[in-house]
Formats: sequence, C-alpha cells, structure tokens
Amino acid sequence: MGSSRPGHPPVFPHSLLLTMKISVQLKAGFAVVLALFIALAGVMAWQVEQVAAASRSMERSTELLRLAAQWKGNLKENSARYIAIAYTDGEGLADLFKDAMAVSVKGTNEAREGFIAKVQDAESRRLVENIAAVRTPFQNTR
Repeated sequence: MGSSRPGHPPVFPHSLLLTMKISVQLKAGFAVVLALFIALAGVMAWQVEQVAAASRSMERSTELLRLAAQWKGNLKENSARYIAIAYTDGEGLADLFKDAMAVSVKGTNEAREGFIAKVQDAESRRLVENIAAVRTPFQNTR
C-alpha cells in the first residue's frame, strides 16, 4: 500500500488510473461523459414518447366525452319534444318540431357513429351497441 498522511487518502502508486497517460485519461473521461449523455438522451426520448402517448389518450378521451355530451343533449332535446307532442292535441306541435327533430336525429346519429369509431375497447363498444339496440324500437315507433 502507499503512504498515508493524516487527513489525506492513501496513495496507490500502482493504480491503473495513475499509470495511464494524461491523453488516455482524458479520452476515457470523455468516453464516460459521452456514454452518460447518450444514456440520458435515450431515457429522455423514451419519456417524450410516453408523454406523447398519454397526450393522445387524453385527446381521444376528450373527444369521446364531447361526442357523448352531444349525443346525450340531442336525445334529451328530442325526448322533451316527444313528451310535449304526446301531451298536446292535434298535429300542430309535431309539425312545428318536425324540422328541429330531424336535425337532432341526424346529429344524434353522427355523434353515435363518431363515438363508435373512436371507441377502442370492446366493453365500451358493446355498451354503445346496447344503447343503439334499446333505441331502435323507439325510433321505429315514433
């Protein structure tokens, strides 16, 4: 072992680092720094991809919520119109609501189709198809 002075670490004269030329030491140090930089860049690229995937998922969820709200709103509007027509005598109110109801039905169908196109998991797709199946008899009777 090397000599030891109080307050100083021991000196190892046969240490590999001490026996290398300064140019080799500098090259080795640069290689270590470069390797750390490349590793850090790889980790950062992976994290950027994770953030991008999360962003795409949130955009899809936001669009699904917007379509669901539009779908629900259209159904609510037409339900109120149907109830009003059912409680009135004559065809006057039905004639008054006819065009607005057609637009609402068209919007409902577009929202439903857009929702189905964007839904990715099988369970949600099945639920949407169940809603459509329940709504079909109602559409046929109006």
